[in-house]
Amino acid sequence: FIMSGGQGPNEKISEAAAMATYAIKRGVPRDLILLEDQSRNTEQNMEFSQIVAYNDFGNGDFRACFFTSNYHLFRSAIYAKQAGLDANGIGSYTRPYYLPNAVLREFAGMFVMNRLRHFTVMALIVASYFALAICKLLNVF
Repeated sequence: FIMSGGQGPNEKISEAAAMATYAIKRGVPRDLILLEDQSRNTEQNMEFSQIVAYNDFGNGDFRACFFTSNYHLFRSAIYAKQAGLDANGIGSYTRPYYLPNAVLREFAGMFVMNRLRHFTVMALIVASYFALAICKLLNVF
C-alpha cells in the first residue's frame, strides 16, 4: 500500500501518515505500507507514488490500483496515466450534500488541466462572434 499525500501548513501530520495510521488500526500490517508524503496535489500524488512503487518493486512492471472519491476518479486516472502508472481507480461514496461543491471543483480542475485547449476554443468563439458582428455592420450578409 502506498499512502500518498503531503502535509498542509495547518496540519499536524501528512495525509499519508494519517492514512497509514488508519490502515494499521484496521489490521493492515505496517510492513506492507509505504509512504509518499511530499505531494501537494493529485498530479504529484501520482508522480511521486510512481517513483515509490518503482523503487519498491525494482522496475516498472507493476500494476496498481488507487482509491479516491468517486467524483475525483476521472481526473485522478488522467494524472495516473500521465505519470506512467498502469493503474485502475476505485471511487468511494460521496455524501450527496457535498456533490455540488465537489463537481464544481472537479470542473475547475479539468478546466485548468486543459487550459490551453479551453482558452483557444473560447478565443475562437469570441473572434467568430466579433467577425460576424463586423460582417453584419458592413452588410456583408
